[in-house]
Amino acid sequence: MVQGAEAVHAANPNILIILSGLNFDKDLSYIAKRPVNLTFKGKLVFEAHWYAFTDGQAWVSGNPNQVCGQVAGNMKRMFGYLVDQGWPLFVSEFGVDLRGTNVNDNRYLSCFIAYAAELDLDW
Repeated sequence: MVQGAEAVHAANPNILIILSGLNFDKDLSYIAKRPVNLTFKGKLVFEAHWYAFTDGQAWVSGNPNQVCGQVAGNMKRMFGYLVDQGWPLFVSEFGVDLRGTNVNDNRYLSCFIAYAAELDLDW
């Protein structure tokens, strides 16, 4: 990852370098134990994805407030902590069935938008 970021920067030092997570781009927790050290500063952005189905059927059968707390905790552990450390975080993919007929999606979207607003995330 570091070699790739350095190669992109060498090819064009005027662009941002976006680093994605593992496991379908939802897990950046490994960065906490193994920070990315690059020769350049101020151009690194982390990217994550999170969908309603990421948490299985928890939204259908669980208490929405409790599930939202658990999901927000999962997002914090997987990638949200980077914002607290001062890193830019770009949530490039999230989504739901916009017809409004899926309980899982409807509950997830409210929770995700609240979490994104709390962290001032971009998408």
